[in-house]
Amino acid sequence: MSISVNFISFRYKFILLAIAISVPLAIWTMNKWLNNFAYRTNIPFWIFILAGAMAFSIAILTVSFHALRTANNKMAADYISAAISLCRL
Repeated sequence: MSISVNFISFRYKFILLAIAISVPLAIWTMNKWLNNFAYRTNIPFWIFILAGAMAFSIAILTVSFHALRTANNKMAADYISAAISLCRL
């Protein structure tokens, strides 16, 4: 159980890193692009936070669903138990 939890949390760190890199880059790109228009509008920062939160939520749901589906699969459990017994030899 702890191996799967560590694996899942490891993936979430990459998702948070991607959000941390993409939000400032997206803000800079949007401001640079919007400066070329006569009627300029400001994009509030909370929109980027909301988009990052939605992407993170979708990632949590997807990874959790697949982890639970695999954990409940009998063939996966047999494979893991066989791998553990081979390691003990």
